[in-house]
Amino acid sequence: MRNMYIAGWFFIAVFVGVGCQLDSLGTSSFTVRTSLIDGFVSRQSVTEVETKLRQDNAKVVVVEDGKSNEQRSIFRSPLLVRVLNVVGFTYLGFEGDLRLEFIDGELASTWFFPSDVTHFEVEISKQWPMTISEQPVYLDAATELRVGVDYRGKKYWAWEDTNLQQKVERWIEQNT
Repeated sequence: MRNMYIAGWFFIAVFVGVGCQLDSLGTSSFTVRTSLIDGFVSRQSVTEVETKLRQDNAKVVVVEDGKSNEQRSIFRSPLLVRVLNVVGFTYLGFEGDLRLEFIDGELASTWFFPSDVTHFEVEISKQWPMTISEQPVYLDAATELRVGVDYRGKKYWAWEDTNLQQKVERWIEQNT
């Protein structure tokens, strides 16, 4: 009888542990879509976004595919990242490069690299004056707008879905 009692508690512990693991991987995370740059919405599929870009005759380059020929680990869940770059994208009347990042097939963030940073900065600060401070700005429940400089020294404005951003951070914590 005592062995059944212990086995019962063990089964409950395993069941709860698996449930917590699923939640911590982000499989039950928020599925709210949130506005990104210029009509793009987080959690749009790769196909949906690529179709829209083709209709607009955009010059799209795949920067990172996310597919790998490497053997997948059975000990960690995969995290597929796909990055597209749109050359000559126009936002607020300014031309630049638009970087679109997808996490597991869902649009997670958009990064705009204007060609004329100085004039773009003036224009975007009319819409969001807080961006001048270069501190992250929360536009709604799950969209963060931040300003930064990439590894090439190019200034960008990034609109990110904070829920998908947290999913990536949790994956990194668990798998590194």
